[in-house]
Amino acid sequence: LACVIRSVNKAAVGRSDQVVVVGAGTMGILHIMLLKQAGATVHVSEPDAERAAFAREMGADAIIDPTNHSFAKKVRALTGGRGADAILCAVSVGTVVEQAVEAVAKGGRVHVYASIHPRGTKVSVDPNLFHSKEIVLTGTMSQDRDDMRQAVQMISSRAIDLRPLISLTLPLAQLEEGLQAAMRPDTYRVIVSP
Repeated sequence: LACVIRSVNKAAVGRSDQVVVVGAGTMGILHIMLLKQAGATVHVSEPDAERAAFAREMGADAIIDPTNHSFAKKVRALTGGRGADAILCAVSVGTVVEQAVEAVAKGGRVHVYASIHPRGTKVSVDPNLFHSKEIVLTGTMSQDRDDMRQAVQMISSRAIDLRPLISLTLPLAQLEEGLQAAMRPDTYRVIVSP
């Protein structure tokens, strides 16, 4: 949670911002939860129907299926033609960064949360977009002590409920089953207890 707190803070998301989260995995869902608490309108780009439905349950205001629409056109349609104030990339795909730069509003922020794989992947963007749209491309990798303190406070005070992200709880004797479940795309988090 602490690294997502850092991500949302670095992306400078404010109340009433129109934000797109790309990806509805565990980290994408955590972004949705924090962005909604910050007062943002949150749109989620997710091609998997089950994950998209879960994102909606967790507070997403709209879902973008990136396989059926032009990402930038859909973002503009959802934001009254402006584009998103911020786009947070929570997937490891380089082309997502390119699409986000196209879809962000003038003065907006594109934030790379997930590392792009494979390492060394290049993205191709028109540098004039940074000039003419005055956009910021940024990212985060970790958290600091303040982020960790805020995460502990939010969890202990139940300001954020992480229980919906627990897909499966198993005893230690079923560790292998838990590891196998954790590798499936329909699983968010697995807890193995002694």
